Amino acid sequence: MKKVVSILLIVLFFVGCNNSFNHTSDSNGTNIEPLFQQINVGFPAGGLDFTDDNNKTAWIDGTDFVLDSNIENSLISKHIYKYNSFSFYNTQKYLKNSKFSIFWLAKGWDESWFNVNKIQLAMNKGYIPVFNYWYFGDNLMSFPTDDEINKYYDNVQKVSSFFSKLKGKKVLILEPEFNKDSVLSSEEKSKKFASIMSKAIDIIKSDNSDVLFSLCMTDTGDRGENQQLSKCGYDNCALGDKYEWNRSDRVYKYLYKKLDFISFQEFVAQFTRDPQNPGTWDNPIPISYTSEEVGIKDLNKRIINLSKFLHDKYKKPVFLPYMAIASGVWNDSNDDGNVTEDEIDKNGWNKYISMIYKNLRNDRKELLKSGLFGYAPMSLIDHPRHDYGGYQFGMQNEYHLGIMKTSAKDEIDKHLFGDLMPKGSNVLDYIYAPTKETYIKNVKLNENICEKENLENCEKIATTKLNNYYDMTIEKTQKEKNSSAILIPLYSYPNWYDNDYVWKKVIDIKNKYKNKRIVAIINPNNGHFNDINNDYIHGIKDLVKAHIEVVGYVYTSYGNRNKDDIFEDLDNWNKLYKLYGIRGIFFDEASTNVDKLDFYTNITNYAKSKGFYFNILNPGITTDQIYIDSGIADIIVSYENDYKSFKDSPPKLYNKPSFLTSLAFLVYKMDGNKTDELYNFAKKKRFDYFYFTEDNDSNPWDSVSKYLEDEVKQINN
Repeated sequence: MKKVVSILLIVLFFVGCNNSFNHTSDSNGTNIEPLFQQINVGFPAGGLDFTDDNNKTAWIDGTDFVLDSNIENSLISKHIYKYNSFSFYNTQKYLKNSKFSIFWLAKGWDESWFNVNKIQLAMNKGYIPVFNYWYFGDNLMSFPTDDEINKYYDNVQKVSSFFSKLKGKKVLILEPEFNKDSVLSSEEKSKKFASIMSKAIDIIKSDNSDVLFSLCMTDTGDRGENQQLSKCGYDNCALGDKYEWNRSDRVYKYLYKKLDFISFQEFVAQFTRDPQNPGTWDNPIPISYTSEEVGIKDLNKRIINLSKFLHDKYKKPVFLPYMAIASGVWNDSNDDGNVTEDEIDKNGWNKYISMIYKNLRNDRKELLKSGLFGYAPMSLIDHPRHDYGGYQFGMQNEYHLGIMKTSAKDEIDKHLFGDLMPKGSNVLDYIYAPTKETYIKNVKLNENICEKENLENCEKIATTKLNNYYDMTIEKTQKEKNSSAILIPLYSYPNWYDNDYVWKKVIDIKNKYKNKRIVAIINPNNGHFNDINNDYIHGIKDLVKAHIEVVGYVYTSYGNRNKDDIFEDLDNWNKLYKLYGIRGIFFDEASTNVDKLDFYTNITNYAKSKGFYFNILNPGITTDQIYIDSGIADIIVSYENDYKSFKDSPPKLYNKPSFLTSLAFLVYKMDGNKTDELYNFAKKKRFDYFYFTEDNDSNPWDSVSKYLEDEVKQINN
């Protein structure tokens, strides 16, 4: 087979999703930009600097994660220190589900930072570039001088020239974290700042009609779960602080008519500099908070409330272009006020990172109602020298802002390592897994293909898929029925006339254990035939009489086989053998590439149109999770290998079953009876279908394991 509770903390700190949303018109009845009619997610697409095998820098352009179809095998990738090809492949398969690619334009930015050609290629594929233009940044602790403002306009002109090289829709987020006291302290300053931003928009618009503009505020204010202050406007301040949010109106009220949408950012951390007593550049004074003081458990609700507050106030769509949850936790064990390496738990808040993104995914409908059309994490991977040598308001938490990590050491290693590890087993799922709407589009596309090819029952098949699709399958993986079964490749000839009738061994065991499920795969001529074989008819009847479920074999050459040839094989299975009890089809040599999803959806739809309603895909290795979540097959064999490989080099990651699709686990060349060991492993990893054999020749499936009865006994009903 084959705090951040306090206002100042967030103000000072530099840090740096597809459902329907009916923004049909603005307050003036004007049609709204289509981008605002859905909620999408983004990924940080800036350059990633890795350490290579020679301790030098290996740069990977962030857009390669959506452009390079073979990033795990690229030349640069292979020379990265501690390179893990599966980590790169796994990361890429999730990021491809993004809509926004997020970049940063800092004060000293240069066009050489960006690969214009790659950004354009990504744009051509439908990815919208979002540029966070952080020019003044923390320098807004004091209001900019006239000279600084004029230099800003020069830089804006540079941005305009850069944008003119990119053909297509672009998004510019003006001055993230603008709502500092230097700007909001007086009406005069607020009005002047708005005029500066207004002129910047005019400069860029003069040469670029395809740019969407926003001004990004920081989510300031109190955040404590136990803070019940009237100024917050909610049951507790973790849910929001309307008084602080409303301060930004001092600028927005002059500018909002020029903005296409309103945006805000989020940052939370367990420890950072003390906002009331930050110390000096070289001797910062830290402070730590409890999770209750930060209100982290309610962050998703706070985001909903802030989105609704801004949407209701300005009648504009809302965007969250970047958010950071710092994973580092500090425990000042010796009470000296210094943050030392042995006092930091780098993974302390990983559970909250997963929880927040999970809640955001669960709350998508509420987010849509609140006006939000997208969000993105600030950092993809923790960097060991993020803002190294800078003011570092987050101190050592500066190095823990990503949704992924590597084994690179803070402040010691200069660059990222290649062993990418998500902070929580499901965090990438929670942010980037395809949504129900994406799946609906795929089903509709394949229904159209089905109809063009004059197949039967196209609408019924598509409707059934949609009705059966269980949104959020990545989290709700309980099966409709908690049962397991043997999935046995019965690739021997049905010599029913001989004393050594291999199939009879399976039949006898099934007759002995009548309440246990066995599914048998039969394989006449690799599933490619034009004439009927009477011995196979006899064998199929014997299997069906014993209530063994029978499926036929078809190979797919990893998605490269001519589809018409596969259809021909399915037609022959239908005409020649279905009558005798063939229930479904086993599609061998299945691809793991998400780009082949439509191919496999199409052929499984075709199988169902011929009456084969129980279908199996066999990639034999961990595949793209979308194959399981989409429900295009009833079973996916995501592990098939010999026992030694299972012990010596197991996969770093296994698939998870979904509401629609079970997983199968096949092992051959067993070293003696390893049934208990392998079954316990299968149960732990939620493989509902399994089969193990000691056969160790070139075709391990042409005999029946002498331990089959022991395996059947393990089946739970």
